[in-house]
Amino acid sequence: MRLPVSPWRSFGRFSTHRFASRPAWSFAARLFVSLVVTIVVGRFAGYLYLSDHLQRDLLEAKASEQHANARSHARDANEYGHTKALAHIQELLDAFGAREGTVEAILIGPDYRIAAAARQDQVGELDRNAAVVAALRDGVEFEGYARHAGHSGQLYEFITPIVLPDGRRYALEVTQDDAFFQQQLGHLRTTMMVFAGISILLGSVLFWLAGGRSVIRSHRIALSRAMHDGLTGLGNHRAFAEELERAVALARRSGEPLSLVLVDLDSFKLVNDRHGHRYGDDILRRTAAAIELGGRVSDRGFRIGGDEFALLLSQTDARSAMRYAQRLHSTLRSQNITASIGVNELRPGIDAAEVLRQEADAALYEAKRRGDGIAVGFQEIRDHVSLASPEKVRAAHNLISDGDVAMALQPIWRVDGDGILGYEALARPAQKYGFSGPAEAFDLAVQLGKAQHLDRLCVERAFARVGELPADALLFVNIAPQTLDISAGRSGWVAELAAAAGVETDRVVVEVTERTTTRTTALVQALHELRADGFKLALDDAGTGNSGLEILREVHFDYVKIDRSVVNAAQTDNRARGVFFALVSYAGQTGARVIAEGIEDEQTFRFVQDAAEPASIASASIYGAQGYLLGRPSETLVEMSAA
Repeated sequence: MRLPVSPWRSFGRFSTHRFASRPAWSFAARLFVSLVVTIVVGRFAGYLYLSDHLQRDLLEAKASEQHANARSHARDANEYGHTKALAHIQELLDAFGAREGTVEAILIGPDYRIAAAARQDQVGELDRNAAVVAALRDGVEFEGYARHAGHSGQLYEFITPIVLPDGRRYALEVTQDDAFFQQQLGHLRTTMMVFAGISILLGSVLFWLAGGRSVIRSHRIALSRAMHDGLTGLGNHRAFAEELERAVALARRSGEPLSLVLVDLDSFKLVNDRHGHRYGDDILRRTAAAIELGGRVSDRGFRIGGDEFALLLSQTDARSAMRYAQRLHSTLRSQNITASIGVNELRPGIDAAEVLRQEADAALYEAKRRGDGIAVGFQEIRDHVSLASPEKVRAAHNLISDGDVAMALQPIWRVDGDGILGYEALARPAQKYGFSGPAEAFDLAVQLGKAQHLDRLCVERAFARVGELPADALLFVNIAPQTLDISAGRSGWVAELAAAAGVETDRVVVEVTERTTTRTTALVQALHELRADGFKLALDDAGTGNSGLEILREVHFDYVKIDRSVVNAAQTDNRARGVFFALVSYAGQTGARVIAEGIEDEQTFRFVQDAAEPASIASASIYGAQGYLLGRPSETLVEMSAA
């Protein structure tokens, strides 16, 4: 039955655009600012260039005018006698001196003394500099910058050599300040600013009409695709990470409650493979619609993985969030969709969004462990769960993301002395992540719901080492029961990795520990799928858990590995010896071969060799042995001889 499309669904699709709206408008604003800055910078550079050229042009024009006026008046003065010529020149100097901006107007005689001036107090003063000497001696005109006592601003000096009726050469010198030039530059500046404003306005309009709208729309679409899941219309994992940080920060500031709901579809891979991807996509869309249908306008849904969803419930405490989760569970059930749900509320003491999610992950994992598609709140399991610090959580995420895991190989020998049976691949996380050992990394991955990601990484690394093994040696790889539980119905990923690495499945032994709290039914299903793909199976840590006999009854194992604690205790403790031989006998009855672990000294190895004699316990015997005495794990494969 298909869920009818509700008004909530269309609203949900629209409302998710808020994740992109602000960045999209921010992009448009930045684009506009960039355009304006480009125009302004261009205009400013043009202004500097033009003002410099204009200043030079004005100076040259002014110099030409000054020199022309001086020569013209000198010709006029030469029509009179020397005395009248000086009087005429005096009138010229007075006229120059009366002009705005003129600092000095003087006539310098051949003896470098001022013969006439606009200011009479200057007459008779000595004025000799390089420009004056060149004018009087060589008749060279000068225009340029000058300094003058009492004036701190920029001055311009014009010197024109003239010959008066007495036949001698004089120098007509006029000095002006930059008021004239600043006036002209002010006009230019005003014109440039007006033109820049018009350019910005017209440029923006033309940019918008010519392609700006298309660029902004394309950016908005690309951003929306980057932040949204195309199949369901919900926010994607990236949007969830950003919104989670924002929601937690807002809730801490406002003091309002905030809850996180995580949803994981059960057996989705099996359903997807059995009915096809179109059917699987339809389930995902219906799940997304159900998530939005039960929420409010302010609630935000996300698809954060292949079959994983999240919902942020603002102003919602844990009790209300559990009611929502139960309604969602009922809605999905009515459509034959089963899902496990984990719920957690932000509470005092949680100082990071990652912790809120980590606790919700733990609740989700507990829901999957219990099975039957239920909802579990973190408060129910809070006293039974030990969560890592935020630093360790980040280290685990970085480890999985970086893939910085090496694989050490430990030999497993045949007890009959017929050589190597195989090698067990043991993960070694890089020391920079700060884990005390691989066990801590795997335990944390289980808490975070990332066991399958770390297992996949380790299996991939292990398969890469197969080419180093002897041709007849088996490769033993460990896969966490939690991974097999979650991947029940979709465990083909192991075969896919083997095919990608060119590894024959019958050379690989998949080990699963007896120490498990996962659902036996799902675990057994996953093991059957692995056997169907051609893998051999081994029950690890036998004798330490409570599910070994049940799993042995349901699954045909090729190997049973008796835990080192049982092997060591069996040498001195009658009850432990009884467990040891019971396991050997039971494994023999099921057709499995026994491997004794923890062989670290000669005494233990002799005990195992004695127990390997068929006559000791009917037809059952110990087939292989593993331990530090026979070979330590090493990242480089080294041939070793049995003790």
